[in-house]
Amino acid sequence: IHSDHVMGIQAIFSAYAQITPFYGKIAFFSALFVNYDLYVNGGIGFVDYTSKCCSTVDVAGKPNAMSGAPDPNTQNGHFDGLKIGGEIGVGAHIYFNEWFGLQFELRDYIVGANPGGLDTNGDRKLDSKDEGAQNNIFFGLGLTFMLPPTARQTR
Repeated sequence: IHSDHVMGIQAIFSAYAQITPFYGKIAFFSALFVNYDLYVNGGIGFVDYTSKCCSTVDVAGKPNAMSGAPDPNTQNGHFDGLKIGGEIGVGAHIYFNEWFGLQFELRDYIVGANPGGLDTNGDRKLDSKDEGAQNNIFFGLGLTFMLPPTARQTR
């Protein structure tokens, strides 16, 4: 029952606004100089959950004796699908030259969900009352390319 109910994340995405309050330069051993910026973002987060719920046969292929039982934990759940909530994040860019950099980012997608897929409030029903706030932490590592590689500068 447990493996059938546990939810997996199929997709995660967001729409957000970003603010970059800090920008500077770092020197490594007084020889290598790189620019950096630190940023924060916030907006709407989307998490698409999926599960294998629920099998009506046991591992031997015989009908599951509990599939018709009134226990809600043997019934099909209603927790799959797209969940909408908030997204907050922090990050940094380290620029090696004017057009190329490395990005580090930490985001939290906060949505109402039931990743266990089971009756959590004890009312013997699987419904939205069994869902609660879930934090889905995401760490990203990426490359940043500025296009065009050279920007026109004015004085």
